[in-house]
Amino acid sequence: MKIFIGMHNITSLFHEYAMGFRALGHEVFTVEAGEAPPHVDGVTDVDMDVFNLARMRLLREKSTEPARWIHWVNRYREMAWEKALEADVCLFIWNTFSPDCRDLVELKRRGKKIIVRFIGAESRIDHADEQFTRHMGLPPTRRPGSHPLHDTLHYVRMAEKHADLILGFTAVGLRPAHCASVTMVDRARIPKSGPQREIPLLLHAPSGRQRKGTGEWLRIFDELHAAGLRFGVKICERMPHLDFLREYATADIYCGSLYIGGKADRESLAAGNVVLSTALSAKRYSTLVEAHAEKIKERFGDQAKDDAAIREYLRQGNPHMFDYPVVRVSPESAKDTLAEYIGNYALRSKQSEEGCQFVERYCDPALACAQMLEILDEPESLQSQARQISLGFFNQAYDPPDDPEQLALYNNYTQMVKPCPWYKRYVTPCERHGLHF
Repeated sequence: MKIFIGMHNITSLFHEYAMGFRALGHEVFTVEAGEAPPHVDGVTDVDMDVFNLARMRLLREKSTEPARWIHWVNRYREMAWEKALEADVCLFIWNTFSPDCRDLVELKRRGKKIIVRFIGAESRIDHADEQFTRHMGLPPTRRPGSHPLHDTLHYVRMAEKHADLILGFTAVGLRPAHCASVTMVDRARIPKSGPQREIPLLLHAPSGRQRKGTGEWLRIFDELHAAGLRFGVKICERMPHLDFLREYATADIYCGSLYIGGKADRESLAAGNVVLSTALSAKRYSTLVEAHAEKIKERFGDQAKDDAAIREYLRQGNPHMFDYPVVRVSPESAKDTLAEYIGNYALRSKQSEEGCQFVERYCDPALACAQMLEILDEPESLQSQARQISLGFFNQAYDPPDDPEQLALYNNYTQMVKPCPWYKRYVTPCERHGLHF
């Protein structure tokens, strides 16, 4: 089978997805459509930063004609499109070939299987995201701004309408997403840190200081030093990803984000670090139980009243959500929690071992990619095995701004996906605050 992966190599995801599919015996072709940040692995088969490619071609031609520029930009895009047309499965990260996603329609017409991975600002609306954070009892998040409302809704609804599988989560989503495939780690590239040291070294590596809580961490480090605790601190920033992977082995405790966790948490677990990262409250678990109540009742009957049975049902589909050995902290709790782990060698050693076992059990890219292909072959397995997250937030709880133009956009894009087979299964008909479902 041929797999096409594009269009942006966010957090070096191309590497893990390509690694997983190739381990299963499939042919993979990756295309980067923009200029990747310096800390991202340059593992793409074709770097389609078309403007730079066109500029270099024009320099070789010694031409300044605008028509030649346009010609080469279009030609490089055509080359990438031809690779997508050769594929059996197309996995898109961040965006697709066309700003209006019309290429998804053509790919479906040609019988391609489509996977869309939601990952950040391209699928986020700040107003909804802030409400969802409060709704789930999560700590406040600090994220870069989202895209314009029209662009985000268009991208999300086109993906929901035409993709065979959605990965990741967006607060304005109507269709369930598969989340078990977002935990991938290439363990072979991450050196182990060895036994925990009596005097631990703390590592903090922000991709963005504000949203990772760097200011709070630096203050906490100073206060704990002033209180007499002994530990070292290393701050790593703007470092190529492969170089950074080696830094985990120098540390004992990884101080991750206080606002939004990510891939670095799992990489540091693989190295044997104790990981302190953003908190998730018990409300997320209770909301999951509520969202899956009907399926739990069908499967367990009277036993559905047993919390252990409900937990086991959910664990079958998303085991990593319940066994995740990250020490969950918030800006308010981080200081006391860090002090406890700095001073407790036995606790750190136990937590370190659990982290390594978690990554070995759940974070194999081949396992994640095999699950994705299984769902493409048997779509019902997504529901029957509780692998999906369908919290119904946008349908049942979101309170939009009192703005007629925004409400019209929301409702128009809801109408776009109403004819889809999944809509009646997952979306409750109602009218709330000007929203129509």
